[in-house]
Amino acid sequence: MPDLSVRRVVRVGALGLGALCMLGAVTGCGGGGGAAVHPTAPAAITVTSADFQQDGVIPVRFTCAGDGTVPALAWSGVPADTGWLALVVDDPSAPGGTYHHWYVVQIPPAVKGVAEGGAPQGRTVVGWKAPCPPTHTTDTYEFTVYALPKGYAPTKLGAVPVYDVDGLAAHALGEGTLSATATGS
Repeated sequence: MPDLSVRRVVRVGALGLGALCMLGAVTGCGGGGGAAVHPTAPAAITVTSADFQQDGVIPVRFTCAGDGTVPALAWSGVPADTGWLALVVDDPSAPGGTYHHWYVVQIPPAVKGVAEGGAPQGRTVVGWKAPCPPTHTTDTYEFTVYALPKGYAPTKLGAVPVYDVDGLAAHALGEGTLSATATGS
């Protein structure tokens, strides 16, 4: 007669492994084309805008109350061994949780910014959506640039890249954020 206690241990172990694999897929740990997670803190990338300052106010013309134009962005301090960049614009203070306003991956490392009304070279995963906080509410918007190593690929669902900031942050050689607010009218 087989020892059922061994079967139970193996079964629980397999379920535990499956749960870990699912967690890896959700958090983006399974993507990345084999590049290792970097054990050191990422280098500081400086992200600026000619249109607003760090912790300043985003002018109305760049919001949904204006014409929703992309603001000018510039970045510097990208590590020399960067394979590509990612640009992420999020509103972590949105009602209902973080709202994704822009997500562009595979930007060539030589690109130094975005012109007002423009878009960087790269692959757009989430197209630009102008800041649009609820009426009489002030939301914070974070414009973040990540420098990723050669060999790291954005997390994909099939052949399509998916939003995976946790994966970017875990593999980043460099990172920088410009934060500013907008108030709904």
